[in-house]
Amino acid sequence: MAVISRYLPNDLSRAFFFASLTILPISLMSLNQEILLALKRPVDAVLAHHAVRHCAFAAMILACAYVWRVRLTAALAIEIFCGALVIALLVSCGLVLARLPHRVFQIHSRYHTREWLSSATAFLSITVVQKAANRGDMLLLGVFCSRAEIGVYGAAQLLTSALSLLVSCVETV
Repeated sequence: MAVISRYLPNDLSRAFFFASLTILPISLMSLNQEILLALKRPVDAVLAHHAVRHCAFAAMILACAYVWRVRLTAALAIEIFCGALVIALLVSCGLVLARLPHRVFQIHSRYHTREWLSSATAFLSITVVQKAANRGDMLLLGVFCSRAEIGVYGAAQLLTSALSLLVSCVETV
């Protein structure tokens, strides 16, 4: 990623670097969502994974754009998204820790690191491919369309993901 970012303009290079840092927190949030679903807490899972992240992202963009009158660049938008992601990750971890049974903290664990790592590598590769597939359309559009058209497509995609959040909330309840 560092090699690719050397050939990009400075602003896009920073944006690319910060976007690459979001892979681990998003994976941790997905893990927390699965834990909350396994604990039969679907509302908490949806709240932590989707609602908090999107609300924090929107609030931070509004604060930068309107309160501080900061010019919003691609790098700043990605940095704001990273901050919103950290907030959502903290909320997600807090919800998981609050919902775990108390006896979980009293049990002494046995570490089977080799088994855990062999399972984790498969899940890590699946998660990376899934995240790349989720944004693959934007990369392909970048080859064929202008930046303005990609921006409109990205905004429409964000709007439809917010609508799908509402639909999934209704379906879970």
